[in-house]
Amino acid sequence: MLTELKVNEIRRNILERVAAPDWTWEEACEMGLMARNARDISNWIIGEVAMNIQIKWGEDRLGDFARLLGFKKKTLEQYRWVVSKFGDNYDPNYGLPWSYYRLAAGTDKPLETMDKFIDDHMTYQQAENFIKGLPAPEECNHDVEEISYMRCKKCNKVFPKI
Repeated sequence: MLTELKVNEIRRNILERVAAPDWTWEEACEMGLMARNARDISNWIIGEVAMNIQIKWGEDRLGDFARLLGFKKKTLEQYRWVVSKFGDNYDPNYGLPWSYYRLAAGTDKPLETMDKFIDDHMTYQQAENFIKGLPAPEECNHDVEEISYMRCKKCNKVFPKI
């Protein structure tokens, strides 16, 4: 398959370069960032494909797709959810990892949240703290249930209350 050939060619080129005696720190960083960006964009692509699988063949086929890729269905559902929060025409900023987008997707305004992360040059920890300070997303209907349990005072094991 063409994609496997290109990916393997890139990998072979990298392995040749890291074996060279004049390999530099800058090259190592560039290679690492390239690999991370490739991983992050693959999450977007898989999310977009998963979204369209659901539209064309229904939710049931998503499990088949997950098994084919060696993922849990929940993982594909998360990728699909993140992609859906940003819309079909969104072009991710390749300088930020997928995890930032996953954080922003849980807000009422994912696009504005990502702009804030980018404009303020936030670290992931700063982005997490920023999200924690935001009000809960409006889409939640708070389906609350009361859970009663008993806890052992010695080992902290939890038991259902009868």
